[in-house]
Amino acid sequence: MTNAHGAAEPVYHAARPGAGRQRFGVQKSTIPRRALPEGVGALASMLGRVGVVLALIGGPSVAIAHRDRIVAAVPALAPAYAAIGLSVHNGFVIEDLHVHLAPVGDRKVLTLEAMLINPRNFSGTLPNLRIVLRGNDGREIYAWTTRPPKDRLEAAERARFAARLEAPPEGAAEAVVSFVDGGAPSSR
Repeated sequence: MTNAHGAAEPVYHAARPGAGRQRFGVQKSTIPRRALPEGVGALASMLGRVGVVLALIGGPSVAIAHRDRIVAAVPALAPAYAAIGLSVHNGFVIEDLHVHLAPVGDRKVLTLEAMLINPRNFSGTLPNLRIVLRGNDGREIYAWTTRPPKDRLEAAERARFAARLEAPPEGAAEAVVSFVDGGAPSSR
């Protein structure tokens, strides 16, 4: 059959149960494929298998090699890497930690200030911060978790962090501030 422009139109036949591909009760007639040159089919099949093997090996390799960047983009994945024994550094840095203990009225107030830095060339979501007070023997006396001053830091951006604790426990000799998901800690 030809259309008004003289071009050939596909021929449709009523579908028979179990005959070829069916779509809406109509079956298209099949057009024979041109035969591939000898050996091309085997080569295509081999290349397909090689591609699958590379994807199976390469995918996990990329996920492991670039885990720091992946966790920077999706912090919730840090525990998954830790569960299989892989350390993750979120890429953020805590610098310039200052600790002050000052009397306010009849109480003492501990104030911690630090600079949070993103030294990378891409932005990332800041994880929560964990603050630990340790005694002279290095044992943890008191700890708490707090949110960072901003949710995200752009590439090469800095943000000032400050935390206060009224009436800190007696015997605290050191303060350690770290990221909850494994960033580099800073102590003073």
